[in-house]
Amino acid sequence: MRYIPIHLLVTGGHKAMSIYAALAAELLFGEHDRLWTIHTPKDLMQLGLFHAPAGTQGRVQIIQLPVRPSRLLPGVLAGGDTQHLLERSRTSPRQMFLGALTEAEGKVAETLHQHPYASNEELGRILGKSPKTIENQLRMIYGKLFTYFDLNVEDKRKRQALLDVLAGRV
Repeated sequence: MRYIPIHLLVTGGHKAMSIYAALAAELLFGEHDRLWTIHTPKDLMQLGLFHAPAGTQGRVQIIQLPVRPSRLLPGVLAGGDTQHLLERSRTSPRQMFLGALTEAEGKVAETLHQHPYASNEELGRILGKSPKTIENQLRMIYGKLFTYFDLNVEDKRKRQALLDVLAGRV
C-alpha cells in the first residue's frame, strides 16, 4: 500500500488540547508527516470573527511546527511496524467491520444488502440455509457491527443499522 503523509492542523480551542495533539504527533508521526498551526495577530483575534476580513488574509500565517519522526513508537511495537499501524488507523470502521466477517457472514450481509426487505426465511431460501442459521449468523454480524461502531440501537433497529452501514450511510 502507498504511504499517504499525515498533515495535522492544530489551532483554536483550548491550548492544553493543542499541546496534547502535538505530543501525540511526536509519538506517531513518520518522517513525511507534518504538524501545522495558524498565527493570527492579536488585533485580528480581538475582532471575534471566524474568518480574516477582506484584505487582512496576508497577515494570518500558517506555520509548520517542528516534529521529530517518532523514535519511541518503533521500539514499542513488536515488529517496529509503524507503517502497519498508520495504515490501520486510516482504515474506516466500515472497512474493518466488513473485513471481520467470515465468508458465510459476508454472504448473508451481501444478500441482505441486495434484498433489504427480505425476511430471515427469504434470505435462507436465497442462500440455501435455514432461517435459524440466518438468525444465528445475523446475531454474530450484529455483535461485530457494534464492536466497530459506537451505536446504541434497540433490538428492533439492529437490522436497519446494519443496512445503513452496508449502504455506506454510516
